[in-house]
Amino acid sequence: EEPAPTGEPVVTEEPVVTEEPAADERVVETVEAMNEAGAVLVDENGEPITLATEEGLEALSDATPYIVRGGTAYYFTVADCDPFAGGSQPCANPIQAAIDLAVAGEVINLEPGTYQAQLFITKDVTLQGTAPGVVIQSPASVANCYTTTTTNRAIVCVTGASNVSLLDITVDGLGYGNANYRFDGIGYFNAGGTIQGSTVTNIINTPFQGSEHGVVSYVYNSGATAQTIDILDNTVDNFQKGGIVVTGNNLTAVIQGNTVIGEGPTTVIAQNGIQVSGG
Repeated sequence: EEPAPTGEPVVTEEPVVTEEPAADERVVETVEAMNEAGAVLVDENGEPITLATEEGLEALSDATPYIVRGGTAYYFTVADCDPFAGGSQPCANPIQAAIDLAVAGEVINLEPGTYQAQLFITKDVTLQGTAPGVVIQSPASVANCYTTTTTNRAIVCVTGASNVSLLDITVDGLGYGNANYRFDGIGYFNAGGTIQGSTVTNIINTPFQGSEHGVVSYVYNSGATAQTIDILDNTVDNFQKGGIVVTGNNLTAVIQGNTVIGEGPTTVIAQNGIQVSGG
């Protein structure tokens, strides 16, 4: 620059830089696909969520599952629950869609986020949290998972498969025990596998009361087929009746390295931290 005349300051104008937050391309593509398909995003009560809001972004960013097959990662979203088909198939439960389309032995990877859904697993697959913060929340109403002497309503329901792994996830019951009698966080019924590095919490009535149900991890085997369950290095807390329960015939359980936290001294209910029974 030429020097300014004497007595006049030199003014150098700096360019104004405005940083825009980087958009998640998958979320943008999901919104566009949903709009084209006429899909509607709803909350757990069935109320519509406007897409162009923080609530909509949060819902669309929830624990996106993906399966790596043939070296390619296939992502399941509310706008496309069948990425293998290369089209657009909207659905309300991408994690369940991934479970349904997985083949035995595959890993369903869950990205960090919160997803509100009940899950049913009937094949040998792995649910793997890819980083801390993968939360599967209970819906307000939980369907029957398996009937022993009565119904059992598990948020993550595993039946009839011998090698199902749940790794590095959080299952949160949100205190919905009142509306879901025999409420379970994770239920393995005539099934086996591994629960490891996970947290299961709030399998409880609101407020905490004497209703005799509410088990964080409930494993039951009728004895027709031998099953083995490994429950390792998990944290279970804020439960109604039981922390870890394994019961039934022809069942082997390894329960190791877990932290089980009850409500403390209480006259409300007799809590069981770890229960092994029934055969």
